[in-house]
Amino acid sequence: MKREIMIRIIIYSALAIFLIYAYRFKILSLINEFFFDDYVLAELSEEQKLEDFEEFYTTIIESVPYLEDVNKLYGIDFKKRKEYYIEEIKSTKNNVEYYAVMKAISEDLGSFHTDICFPLYSNLKGLNCYQSKEIVNSLGMQKKIDAWTEEIGRYIEEYENVEIISAVYVDGAYIVNNYTPFHKQDEKALYELVSINGITADEYVVKNLSVYGLQYDYLEKKPYRNIFRLNNKIGKPLTVVWKDKVGNLIEEKLFSDYGSDIVAGYGYLYNQESQTQQSESCITTYRDVANQLEYIKIDNFINSEGKQLKKYLQNLKYSKVIIDLRDNYGGWMDYAQKYIYPALYKKDANFSYQFLVPNTKSNKVMNNNYKVRFGYLREKNKDSYLYTNTITYKGKADSEKEIYYLVGSRTGSAADAFVNMIKENELGTVVGTNTGGEGLGASYICDYLKNSSLIYVYYPSSPIGVDTNPVGGTAPDVYVNQTQEDYWLERQYQMEGKADNYQNRLMYDTVLKWVIEQ
Repeated sequence: MKREIMIRIIIYSALAIFLIYAYRFKILSLINEFFFDDYVLAELSEEQKLEDFEEFYTTIIESVPYLEDVNKLYGIDFKKRKEYYIEEIKSTKNNVEYYAVMKAISEDLGSFHTDICFPLYSNLKGLNCYQSKEIVNSLGMQKKIDAWTEEIGRYIEEYENVEIISAVYVDGAYIVNNYTPFHKQDEKALYELVSINGITADEYVVKNLSVYGLQYDYLEKKPYRNIFRLNNKIGKPLTVVWKDKVGNLIEEKLFSDYGSDIVAGYGYLYNQESQTQQSESCITTYRDVANQLEYIKIDNFINSEGKQLKKYLQNLKYSKVIIDLRDNYGGWMDYAQKYIYPALYKKDANFSYQFLVPNTKSNKVMNNNYKVRFGYLREKNKDSYLYTNTITYKGKADSEKEIYYLVGSRTGSAADAFVNMIKENELGTVVGTNTGGEGLGASYICDYLKNSSLIYVYYPSSPIGVDTNPVGGTAPDVYVNQTQEDYWLERQYQMEGKADNYQNRLMYDTVLKWVIEQ
């Protein structure tokens, strides 16, 4: 009798666990609706803001191993800038400005992964790292994030009559892409940002916080941010000097604030048309008969089109192949093993790398993960773990090919790891600019700030024996920057909605044109 009771208890318990697991999202949704239906985001006090900052700052200081590399490459001493960060937080007048400053602080690390995530729940559900599912699906989180989304939406509406000026870094200079001083429409897009408040644009843009991350131009040998924004009404007044196409200097008064970055960077999320657009394929292919080459653009390594991609690669007509990874933000580490490498290469290739992870409380969620503990060779040191990973790529192609890989600052994570393997084994020519890096580790970690409920992610690994990765990214074999002339032509095609057309790309894509000419 007792045995039967025990069996029933075990069966019913297992069934209960299964049902809870299967319907946990529905259950959480019902609880959220009941307990958090009227949730309103309260205005954070200065004390609450600083508590959240201290939590994030301490995590980064203790758990991120490459802060000295950031200082060497970009001249940003994250530890010494603490007081500056605090003063910027104190200057914020509302929650949205606080979010913008916190995001800007995270961007000082020049990290491909580290971020104070934009509070849009549909995007946050796509996070795929250590602790992300637990954090994103925790009790009340959706309602709290939705409240942030709504508040930012109201804030964006206040900028309806504010003109935002975007200066984009192209081929060594910051050029204006949407604004003409003194409204000379016939000379639009011909101005270069020279100085702000008496110091060079290069110096000002790096020293001051921005929601756009630091990068490094290895041709010009200087750090930069790919976008810098000003406006004509709100924030700190600045004396700005522009240079026109013939070298004349033009001075005017403009303003700088964090809101301009939020409005220009995330305003599109509140556009109904952009929200209802159908998602497009993550893979673009084109057989260029005129130049006798194959062009394949792969935007991530987490898509569901891998089998189709492999089949396409197995049936290429031409031996010259271009794999465009410039917008590839990564995904699964084994994606390239399964779907790309076997179809392009005859011989096997091995790739081994090491990375260090500090042994901290915040990093335990990764260091104690069973897949990490048993998936890598691990050596424990005094304050950190040293991991070693070896990957074998199996080649099954019938013939050798001439392969070029196009990379840039948006090539990161698993895509960066694949590029590292290609370079080490000399399996193709890597062309473009440095990648975003951070492919030689074991993913990234998710957490949230207790007062604001803002979710953040950070990258806790630093590879050993690699010069530029993760801070400066992986260097190409051949550096090719987009020219300013090609940039403006691309802008023209973008405004017409024709930039993705391969034939148009041949007109403005400097990197692609370089490969075709080889």
